Amino acid sequence: MHNDDLHSRIAQLSNEVVQHLVSYLDASSALQLCQTCTRLRRLTKFCDQLWKRLIKEDFGVKLHTRRPFVSFYDIYRLLFMSRHILKVYLSERYTLICNHEITVLSRAYKRYTINQLLC
Repeated sequence: MHNDDLHSRIAQLSNEVVQHLVSYLDASSALQLCQTCTRLRRLTKFCDQLWKRLIKEDFGVKLHTRRPFVSFYDIYRLLFMSRHILKVYLSERYTLICNHEITVLSRAYKRYTINQLLC
């Protein structure tokens, strides 16, 4: 089966059926599907069932909210980006703390050896 045959068969499916199928994908597969065509991008991005499930699975957040936003896809993107920003911040902060502790320890060691020498 060629990609054109598969695409034409998917194109024949109703929006509801496509969204039902999409709701079982993982985030990586859903994002890859978004890149195939405009219709599938629109149906995937606005599949609330998919993005609510992924928000719960990937971030441990269960949302009970009304829609003051465009889609749950937007919330997923924000959570994904904030997780990476937080990870980078924490890793840099941890490095700074470790370097600070090493500096403090080395100063204390130098002070200790100088005090030993003076006594």
